[in-house]
Amino acid sequence: MATWYPGAGSWIKHAQQQAYTTDIVEQVRASSSTMAEAIGSQTREVVANNTQLAESLINSSREISERIGSGLAGVEFAIDALHADFSYGIGICIQRLGQANTALWSLLEKMDAILKTLDSPTMTKAREFYRLGCDQATKGLYDKALELLLKSESEYDADFFTQYRLGYLYLFGVSDDCNVVDLKRAKDHMLSAHRYARAENQKDGDFSRLAAESLLYASIATYAQVGDDSSPEATATLLTEAKSLALQAAAISPELSQAWFHAAKYSSLLSQQDDCVDNLSRAIMLDKRYALEVHEDKAFEPAIQQIDSFMIQAREDAKEQAEAAHARVLPVLNDLTEWMSDPASKYEEQFAGMQSAFDKIEGELDSGTYFGYREVVDGCMQLESEIESLKSERIEELLEGLRSQVNSINSLGISMSGVESEVVLSEYRRATELFEGISRRLQEEEQPFQSYEAYRKTLIDLTCLETDFLQIGIKGRLNRREVADRRLEEKKREARQQAAEAEAKKVEEKWRSNGVAVGTTLGVIFALGSCIGCLAVADRSSEDHWGYGFWLSLVVLPTVGYFVGMHFGKKRKEEILQRVADENLADKFGK
Repeated sequence: MATWYPGAGSWIKHAQQQAYTTDIVEQVRASSSTMAEAIGSQTREVVANNTQLAESLINSSREISERIGSGLAGVEFAIDALHADFSYGIGICIQRLGQANTALWSLLEKMDAILKTLDSPTMTKAREFYRLGCDQATKGLYDKALELLLKSESEYDADFFTQYRLGYLYLFGVSDDCNVVDLKRAKDHMLSAHRYARAENQKDGDFSRLAAESLLYASIATYAQVGDDSSPEATATLLTEAKSLALQAAAISPELSQAWFHAAKYSSLLSQQDDCVDNLSRAIMLDKRYALEVHEDKAFEPAIQQIDSFMIQAREDAKEQAEAAHARVLPVLNDLTEWMSDPASKYEEQFAGMQSAFDKIEGELDSGTYFGYREVVDGCMQLESEIESLKSERIEELLEGLRSQVNSINSLGISMSGVESEVVLSEYRRATELFEGISRRLQEEEQPFQSYEAYRKTLIDLTCLETDFLQIGIKGRLNRREVADRRLEEKKREARQQAAEAEAKKVEEKWRSNGVAVGTTLGVIFALGSCIGCLAVADRSSEDHWGYGFWLSLVVLPTVGYFVGMHFGKKRKEEILQRVADENLADKFGK
């Protein structure tokens, strides 16, 4: 797919040569191959090496194939969808496929829905001719398509779609059996399309892009009028006008890289090298492949030295940006590597892809070419976003694991009811306080961890806490059992003590009553003896003396017996209580 330039014959002749090829992918591949052959060793060293050139060719073919497979959505009226792959010959191929342009037709359907509410017979008839004309264009019957589109214009000329299609047809309408190319009319219709698109843009913002592309096509139509026999003055006038139109298109839609590229091309032909480099740099920033296009397009020959110098400086600037981007991504990737270390993750495959992409980026950093450095910058920007996204997902995955551990600890149901050991209770309070703090942080804070180390500490804390709670629970159960056993022993000792006290009291009472009985018995005996003695001596001299001995025996001896019994009873009571106390003490301390 050769690129047309002044001196390469007429535009119509060029269009006729391209009309026999309808395979866009093959055209891109052939153009890229031609470009690769045209690139010199210096450019390969500065801009792109052989590997990068081959990869650029493969990517271009794949992207075009994907767009064709999706019905060329957005290609016909979005020239920038092809970026550096767009060339004038592609316009002819797109004519054949234009009916499949879903983006243009969806916008048309939206406009028709509005027109139906107006119930305009004129617009309805104009739209019928327009649709029939588009259908003929897809068949390559450009002359018939032109007739129908002109009828549509005669019915209603203030319509963007009709003016745009007429301009496109006049610019690229060449097939093997007809030719309707008319560059001046193409320019006029594209300028009209720009005017109506700008008016429609007040209602629908999509027309802003269409307005810019209409100006770009008008610029190309103006540029294509430069003939081999044009005078220098006429050539300069046409190129100046074409440049102005391209810059207007770029002002409306700054992302329209082809507008900047064409403005650079016109500046080169006008010997405006500074403008050429400035506009080309804008195009290259949008699509780096323009750095290669200049070697296929002879329109850039007048400024090729300045372009080469610019590319050398651009490579150095790109190198600085690449090194900065690499230095920015490396620690972020290393941080993600820590987060992915353990345990196993469902994101491992995605992470491996990122590592592989980063390895490729580092390889491009060593390539020493502009393409390589741009790949590093673009790759790092994409990786940065992907790394942050994966890191957030990975942290959430780890958080789910920690929350599961929290639920596991909660399910243990540790209770300190009935535990009296202050040591166990103290351990439980400490573990509970730490656990509640971790649990609250995991549930309430969006970013509970500032680093992987903080996560690891929390993981270890939870793991240790789960073990601690299990041990505390065991200690608590043991303590409750000890308390129960101790209380049972105390009850036994109390019962034994009560029984001993009852027994000792009985013994004491028994000794006391026995002492009284013995004393009384002896008193009676002594009283009787006293009486018998008195009778034997028959001493009746003193009645009181006899009575004294009698009552002394009856009173003193029982009293003495009482105290003697009480004394021995107390001693026996103490012996019984001491024996039981010794037994309780032995039971208490295990002796």
